[in-house]
Amino acid sequence: MMMADFTGRIFAANEAYRNMLGYTESELYQLNFLDITREEDRAANLRLVKELQDRKRQHFQLEKRYSRKDGTLLWVRTNVALVPGIGGAPRFWLNIVEDITERKRVEEELRLQIARLRESETRLQTFFENSPNMIFLKDRQGRYLYVNNQFKRALRIPEEQKKGKRDDELFSAEQAAAFQANDRQVLEAGISMEFEEVARQEDGLHTSIVQKFPLFNAEGEICAIGGIVTDITQRKRAERELLTLKDELTSELTAMTRLHEFSTQLLTISEFEPLLEEVLEATIALQNADFGNIQVYNPETQALEIVAQRGFQQDFLEYFKSVHDVGAACGRAMELHQRVIIEDVETDSEFAPHRQIAASAGFRGVQSTPLFSRSGQFLGMLSTHFRRPHRPSLRDLRFTDLYASYAAGIIEREQLEAARRKVEQALHMTQAELARVSRLTTVGELAASIAHEVNQPLTAVTNNSNACLRLLDEHNLKRDVLRRALEEIVADGTRASAVIARIRAFIKKVPAEKNELDINELIHKVLALTGRELRENRVLLEHKLTSDLPRVLADRVQ
Repeated sequence: MMMADFTGRIFAANEAYRNMLGYTESELYQLNFLDITREEDRAANLRLVKELQDRKRQHFQLEKRYSRKDGTLLWVRTNVALVPGIGGAPRFWLNIVEDITERKRVEEELRLQIARLRESETRLQTFFENSPNMIFLKDRQGRYLYVNNQFKRALRIPEEQKKGKRDDELFSAEQAAAFQANDRQVLEAGISMEFEEVARQEDGLHTSIVQKFPLFNAEGEICAIGGIVTDITQRKRAERELLTLKDELTSELTAMTRLHEFSTQLLTISEFEPLLEEVLEATIALQNADFGNIQVYNPETQALEIVAQRGFQQDFLEYFKSVHDVGAACGRAMELHQRVIIEDVETDSEFAPHRQIAASAGFRGVQSTPLFSRSGQFLGMLSTHFRRPHRPSLRDLRFTDLYASYAAGIIEREQLEAARRKVEQALHMTQAELARVSRLTTVGELAASIAHEVNQPLTAVTNNSNACLRLLDEHNLKRDVLRRALEEIVADGTRASAVIARIRAFIKKVPAEKNELDINELIHKVLALTGRELRENRVLLEHKLTSDLPRVLADRVQ
């Protein structure tokens, strides 16, 4: 406690007051109350003192700071009352001072804690409201207590509609039952748990990973359940796409391996139809088809004709033996010069005339891929058939085009080979005809020389015959002379006959009559045969023959 006159000078103070400020009694009495008041608090203190002086109030209470003698500060609560003078004595103030420094310290710490809590709450609220994840809080009965902005945006449910509602009031029965079952697991286990949940949002179903956890009160009892929802729809879609891509790459690798094996297998086959059968088998395996056939286009009939097939009975083969009709898949593809796919022949109006044979053969789906040469000429058709309605995948169709190019190459090569064989046959016939004409020409040119060759034995026959007649006329029938003449007639006649026979055979292309001959002797015969022509053309021919040559197989006359 202390007392001060009306000017504010301290004139009395008890020991507690002096000890609180650290001044001696004499030092304290030299001070004004403003001297020990913190400068920032003086204005408020002076205003209240003036109100006392002006008799506007009789007392006041003020919390302010004192400056101690050592310069430190302390908070005090002052209760000031005006004491009127007695017996004409001047008025003074009575000030009861309470040290509230510790209370102020506690209050300041509490204020700072509250400020920090508010700041933390603000940060936490900001974090929750700006989180890309959905966050919610439910009570034990499953009523929503809080949802963040992302939750409201994702489900398009305003907070006033969601707060206090349960899942069965907001979602379908199936979804709500799944959410509530997961909530019960967390409440019963009393621990954080992770679930994969599916919820319908405005743009469709979304898959999320939901971390659900219990919240405990001061008594350690579960009072609520919280949840953090991470949308993994895009990740799930990416995983599915990745798995699909993996499957496609596996299928692609399998198809490429089959294609390589198929190419290797083709190198071991040379016949036309077995080659096409290999292509057909490979295409059927690629598409997992049940039937198939390859047709070749016949330009003369302008129709498709089956050359390779698998799985069809005779009635189908007879029905499609020669295709002109554009209602069937192969006929349409032939007309359009592009692939035709009929997923279900039962629903395709253009295929209606052929449904009975399709039902008999046992197929519902069909695809036909046209075959073209390197120059773009239409060659035929590669078709596959399926027992059930079916459309081959784009990957299967891409590889089908590769197999179709193999089939087209085989057909084109066969057609070129057939054309080559025809040309060779025609060339062979032409060469044979030229040879025949050459032989006839040679015979014509050598006719004169051959005539000389024939005339020689004929002349000898005539001379010997005349000689025999003269001998008969002269009755000079010497037996040995007559025999010699007749033997020469027979020999010369045989020689002339042989020459004529060989010439006739040569002209008619009769196989030659081959015997062992002396080549030098034949050369002399030929020189004798052509001697007259050489002489007429004034050609001098010199020849030098090697003796002791081996005998050869040849036709002497030719």
